[in-house]
Amino acid sequence: MVLEALKHNTSVKSLEILDAMIDRDVANVFGRTTLEKAKFQRLCLVNCNFKGSGLAVFAMGLQHCTTLQHIAVESTNLGGYAADVISACLPLLKLKSLRLQNTGLSPEGLEFLGECVAQTPSLISLDLSENQILSQDPHCLSQLTGSCFERTSPDRFVLKGCGLDRSSLAAMSTAMDLVAPLHLLTLDLSGNNFADGKSCRLLQEILSTHNSITTLIVDECGIHEDRLPPIHDALRYNNSFLKNVFTSKVSHAIWDSLDLLGTTSEQVVAKISTPREDRKAYGEEEGYEEQEEQASAVSSNIRHDDTMGSF
Repeated sequence: MVLEALKHNTSVKSLEILDAMIDRDVANVFGRTTLEKAKFQRLCLVNCNFKGSGLAVFAMGLQHCTTLQHIAVESTNLGGYAADVISACLPLLKLKSLRLQNTGLSPEGLEFLGECVAQTPSLISLDLSENQILSQDPHCLSQLTGSCFERTSPDRFVLKGCGLDRSSLAAMSTAMDLVAPLHLLTLDLSGNNFADGKSCRLLQEILSTHNSITTLIVDECGIHEDRLPPIHDALRYNNSFLKNVFTSKVSHAIWDSLDLLGTTSEQVVAKISTPREDRKAYGEEEGYEEQEEQASAVSSNIRHDDTMGSF
């Protein structure tokens, strides 16, 4: 078996398990592998099924993997209380990133996940993409946001394709305000529905209230370009060193004056923008940095979908 062969191999840093049925016997082998000399840094489970006590035994093995920094679980059912088994491992590990994508998280699972994230100060990236419960019950999103940012603050928060709308955004915004100040740098809300004007105003308010956010990703959210300027202005301020000296209103007055002198907005942004966070710091998947570089970027780090002509 592959896991048996990895027991004494210290050169393998990333392990991806695809389309596997994991029962207690397979999980037990994984546990023995982590107890030996294996030095995994990344673990990704894609489209896996846990049978019987397989998940519990697997999680026990995770706790012995002291080198593990990144965990990703994709298209694998963690409904009910199954996610609790993974969540309980977080405070015991020094993870940098956690991705639970399309895992069927339940309200109970989200609540406990938030509590465990709050006890994991090393975590800098949290990705809960394609978990529809976050839009079906705005209270879940509000509670999760409050728990995650109350005692710790990941640099990157990803909620792609969760079916979020204006009410979801309002719930998240309220929760963020209650635990301010945040240290969040990147907010990825791609693939949600923010086409209406009130959603755009909420996005602007979030950026204005939490000026640590320097990158907003809203690909395929249906936001028309006519509603972009206020969001652009908020991000422009957040990316500027002027925010350490002046208010947003004064900073924009300075930029307007420079524009009158013949300096374009794009040139100003280029001169005063804080460099984007190095994506390699998150390292949650191989090739992630290249994917980010290939994506188009609009000034002030707003990402959008060019194919529809909207943001």
